[in-house]
Amino acid sequence: PLLPLFDLLARVPPLRAAAQIRPLLDLSSALLDAALAASRGLDPLLSELSAQNTPDFLYLFCALQAAQPDFAAAETALARVEAARADFEPNLLPSALHERVTGPLRRFDDLLPQARGGLALLQAAPALAGLEQERVYLLAAQNNDELRATGGFISALGLIHLRAGRVTSLDLADSYAVDDFSKGYPPPPTVIERIM
Repeated sequence: PLLPLFDLLARVPPLRAAAQIRPLLDLSSALLDAALAASRGLDPLLSELSAQNTPDFLYLFCALQAAQPDFAAAETALARVEAARADFEPNLLPSALHERVTGPLRRFDDLLPQARGGLALLQAAPALAGLEQERVYLLAAQNNDELRATGGFISALGLIHLRAGRVTSLDLADSYAVDDFSKGYPPPPTVIERIM
């Protein structure tokens, strides 16, 4: 009920910071909603991790799958957080705000993309673990003692198959077996053949 009063006070030059109270409360409320929704989704997962020394990965991925509605609610709230922050920015008067407000806002701006990325990972994890369908990933084992542009000499290549959060097969081969000079190569593309 005091918000209209703060809006009126914002018209008085020495009290201009009062205009920031409404967007700051909107930002805080949306951020709290996002945190509560995400923590509801993560609670069974964290309980399982704290109860066991060796977690059952299938259970963990299934818990993430079951928590998708909570993560969707957190994503909606996080969109409200970003909208509230955008509303706050045009009216922000750093000189009129105390460092106790501007300092946390700067840290918040640094952490918001990480929160968005973490939430996206929680939403993608069940699919990445093959809960919906089998997933196949290429593995490239690199040796950082022999540095290359990608990080290190690729000493082995392989495929890992995941289904329902479990590794169903893992095939690794020595990189020299893949790059076998005795078998010959197909003709190069015309441009490379002409230039090289």
